[in-house]
Amino acid sequence: MVLDLQEKHIDFIKNTVNDSIPGVDIFVYNSREQQKYNTFLDIVLLSNEEISIERILKLETMFQYSDLPYKVDIIDLRTLKESCRNIIKANLYKLQ
Repeated sequence: MVLDLQEKHIDFIKNTVNDSIPGVDIFVYNSREQQKYNTFLDIVLLSNEEISIERILKLETMFQYSDLPYKVDIIDLRTLKESCRNIIKANLYKLQ
């Protein structure tokens, strides 16, 4: 995956996630890349423990009301079926 994000957006994503869920691995994945929707971005998180839906919703809300020029979906990699995880893992770009 070619990462087409400005450095200020990468920093914002990392800071926002780290403020809510310290110590998590942060990846980005554009599941809609093949359909040419450049306004969507999936942020994929990997933690030692499952991330609560409350934390995920809080993060999504924070991104929704931010200046980030993307519609963001948050994905906890641990909660996906293995087949989905394998597809996504092949196209992840690690931010942290």
